[in-house]
Amino acid sequence: MTVDTFFKKFDEFAGAPNAVKKMRELILKLAVSGKLVEQNDGDEPVADAIARIAFERNKTKKAVENGNSKVPSTFIIGGTYHKIPKTWEWVRLIDVSIQLTDGEHLSPPKVSSGVPLLTAKNVSSGKVLFIDTQYVPEDFAKTAWKRCKPQYGDILVCSRGTIGNCAIYNTEKLSCLMGSLVLIRPNTKTIIGEYLKMLLQTEDCLKW
Repeated sequence: MTVDTFFKKFDEFAGAPNAVKKMRELILKLAVSGKLVEQNDGDEPVADAIARIAFERNKTKKAVENGNSKVPSTFIIGGTYHKIPKTWEWVRLIDVSIQLTDGEHLSPPKVSSGVPLLTAKNVSSGKVLFIDTQYVPEDFAKTAWKRCKPQYGDILVCSRGTIGNCAIYNTEKLSCLMGSLVLIRPNTKTIIGEYLKMLLQTEDCLKW
């Protein structure tokens, strides 16, 4: 649906059951499809941006070794999900992320105080909630952080429970993640975290 169609049928949408919810979903879908604002043909080519992200991700993972600085082009051009502006490309989530992983899979030791342990229940209503939180010893946390260490700006996504619930980690607090949460660290030089969070909440994305 185009923006013009949306406004032509605005009264119809406004009078429908769950109107506010449906209108929010539609506007969100139009936004992440590039149909709410005019596109600039002079924008940087997507391929160049993805190549930079791949280089930074490889540096983070120490993947470039023995003086080999060649960066593999791993992104996927093209797609059949829905029509997008000609200056856009379909890419994989990992290709716009510095890190993409889930939390610990084994049940850790619990203590009365220490480092907060976050699970899917701690992501709700678009926020990371430090409520009814269990704690793990600092030595366990240091080991867990070798896998992933949540930091300000990361996106946490529920992979169990209410699947797809997500929130931006807008805190400097230290914590550990259980496997019911996926951590996405977007390359914020190229993609806005809030935009990526919005995209993850769209109906199409949840279906994928």
